[in-house]
Amino acid sequence: MLSVESSPTPLCTSWRAGERERWTQTPPRYPIVPGPGWRASIEFALRHPRGLQIWDFAQAPVEMIRPYFDGAQPGFVWRAVPDLQRILGRFDTEAIGYVLAAVHSKPAGHIEALLPVEGSEVTALMAQWCTRRTTRTAAQQWLQRHATTAAHDLTPAAVGKPGLQRTAAETALLYLQSIGHCGDIRSAAAGYGREAAEVIDTLLTADPLLRLPARMPTLPSWLRPELLPAIQLDGDDKALPLEAATNLCLMAALCEPDVVYAGFEQVIGELDAVTLAQWARAVFEQAPRRISANAGMVRARGSFSAGRVRIVLARVSTRDQHPEAQDALRAAGCEQVFTDTAYGVPAHRPGPDQALLVARRGDQLGHPARPAGTVAGEPDRTPAACDRTAGIDLVVLDQGSRHLDRPMRLPRAPPTRRTCRCADRRSHRIERPGLAATGNRSNEPAAACPGSTRRHRRPARVGPTRRAARVSMRA
Repeated sequence: MLSVESSPTPLCTSWRAGERERWTQTPPRYPIVPGPGWRASIEFALRHPRGLQIWDFAQAPVEMIRPYFDGAQPGFVWRAVPDLQRILGRFDTEAIGYVLAAVHSKPAGHIEALLPVEGSEVTALMAQWCTRRTTRTAAQQWLQRHATTAAHDLTPAAVGKPGLQRTAAETALLYLQSIGHCGDIRSAAAGYGREAAEVIDTLLTADPLLRLPARMPTLPSWLRPELLPAIQLDGDDKALPLEAATNLCLMAALCEPDVVYAGFEQVIGELDAVTLAQWARAVFEQAPRRISANAGMVRARGSFSAGRVRIVLARVSTRDQHPEAQDALRAAGCEQVFTDTAYGVPAHRPGPDQALLVARRGDQLGHPARPAGTVAGEPDRTPAACDRTAGIDLVVLDQGSRHLDRPMRLPRAPPTRRTCRCADRRSHRIERPGLAATGNRSNEPAAACPGSTRRHRRPARVGPTRRAARVSMRA
């Protein structure tokens, strides 16, 4: 641990050619045209407890709204990237604090609004967001754009006290190294002294196999390695021992959808592809939940497969919707993913239809183990489906979801009987033979009431207000 004197970089904007003009002309998400005028609208918002909102600063005249930036805090932030880009383009450095507070309150989906902004405070936030799955991609995009200033601002934290800040700074520096900015990192570290340069050099030259998380993942309780098929070495009949197969599961758990453990690919290359694919399939057959229960295992399944799956049909249940499985499937090597729902969908589902339209001869189309209305593990055998799937390799994906094996629920038929009350105050049923076929209640035929000699018609449904009016008129 070193304590170096750092010189923080002030907050400023670094625009590219024509970027500010494009951001200034960004259309607002919700255009507002106040009837009484902007002056009255601003005065009303100031008297309101919520105060001025993001759309007010994005659309009000510049000279009219500029004095209210001091002390202004963003309120409701939701899909506000166009408005934040418009605010930063219109007011430049005056709006950095306001835009930074808005993004900090809800970073997921709003980091793009800070792309032109640089400074020590922004760099520290980007390093933290680089360690999160939901914000990693946008934070890495910012680090790639401001690599030089980011390396200068991250060095003090990377050589400082162990903790979350140092871990985040090291993660950001390692990402900059992976995209070719090793020279910028070393030159930035040299500016903080010889000891800081040695610490950074040790970080960059460390064995990637030793870069392990602070908390090692544990294997799920449902996994039984002793019941899995044996894995053979490539070009050899020898099988891996049970302990080695268990360690392979642990290495797969270390992987993430966009970050793969360093030694994982190396180990996979030394194993037989056929037996490895069988072993991986058996792992997922043991899983009692969805395929995205462990993103690392999904990444492992993509590497274990003997052949690459280009198009995948992912089915989910309405009881347990998990659309984030698409990201894991794409990381596993799938180029296109079409999601379909297990319940409440007609026989011709939109997911398979779109997947078959995109698939071409020679492609691989993955589908769940038991689609609704078909035999387990078998694709649709209708003539139209056979014509469309000619030359397409159908790959069965067992997602380990028990509820997908249940038959599809069809809507119930409308009732064919209803209750009628005769003049003798006796309740009974009246048959409506035409109701089940047509389902039209407005033009129902008359039915004979078994409790009396007269015929009854279904009375019109009257709301409580109209019913009260009729009673008062009769009175």
